Amino acid sequence: MTAESRVRSSQEEALMIGQVLEGRQDLFCDLLRPHLPVLSRVVRAKMRNDPEAEDVVQQIVLKVFASLDRFRFEASFRTWLTRIAINEVLQWHRGHVASRFLALDQSALAQLQIVDQAFSPLKEYERGETARLVRGALAKLPEDYQVMIRLRDLEGRSVAETARLLRLSVPAAKTRHYRARLQMLRFLAPWRAAAPRPPAMDSRPALGAAPQRQTILAVDNQAINLELARSILEPSGYKVVIAFTMEDGLALARAGSCDLILSDACMSGGSGYDFLQAVKQDPRLRPVPFVLITSSMIDEKARIDGLALGATRFLCRPIEPELLLAEIRACLTEREDE
Repeated sequence: MTAESRVRSSQEEALMIGQVLEGRQDLFCDLLRPHLPVLSRVVRAKMRNDPEAEDVVQQIVLKVFASLDRFRFEASFRTWLTRIAINEVLQWHRGHVASRFLALDQSALAQLQIVDQAFSPLKEYERGETARLVRGALAKLPEDYQVMIRLRDLEGRSVAETARLLRLSVPAAKTRHYRARLQMLRFLAPWRAAAPRPPAMDSRPALGAAPQRQTILAVDNQAINLELARSILEPSGYKVVIAFTMEDGLALARAGSCDLILSDACMSGGSGYDFLQAVKQDPRLRPVPFVLITSSMIDEKARIDGLALGATRFLCRPIEPELLLAEIRACLTEREDE
């Protein structure tokens, strides 16, 4: 390995990046040269050796040069380069698919069978509007989160494969995906609140759905966590009532009928543990399953303390929606069997 092609230390690369940004553009090629073989392999593998792979690599180089001042040294330089490469390949794939559709002439389109005979312009508009809103929300995300959403939600890649592509550990990939989804929900929240909820078209319950419309009281001082819980639970048939504080949650629980309480463990103005104790001290509320969920208190002692106070489950974010639904269904079933 020559001195020019060896991978430099982080300190050496930081020094070179600073020099390039100060005007030493002649050093840019030296900075990038050790990483080009890896970038080329990533691009060729993702594009399946498409002849346009070299053009995409050149586009990546230009993108790196133009955005070098946005490198924040939070990850390694190679990891940052790989993320840019994956993002460019994803953009190429979208353009490539679109070009295949645009290449169809009118005579070819005339031969296509109409799948939905009851075509509705209104439904088409609504679908297009939804797609526009999702694209807009995705564009607002930081680049790391955009790549994560594309890999996991749009391409349907597994957590393990996504972690390998981004050079992350599996837990780190899960956490980043969870946070990316939270930001997406935050951007989409105003539209979700204004949009009318369509009636269910299929009476059969979805996987994990409640057999009857059971009520879940969700308590958290973070609005985005409540919106995420609602987005998971309501499509499965549950009614979700929300509260931002322990005091409000306790008042709602006493005033109405709830079948399960889902509470964050770390709330200001009364923690989930305080809320749990207050619920268990009320004879009417004591039988209600109480699920504690947390993003920060993940040590074993916190879990043991919660269960000792009477929590039915102690869950940790990030958590897959299917697992959350399964845990809630199990809690409700256990109560029915008592």
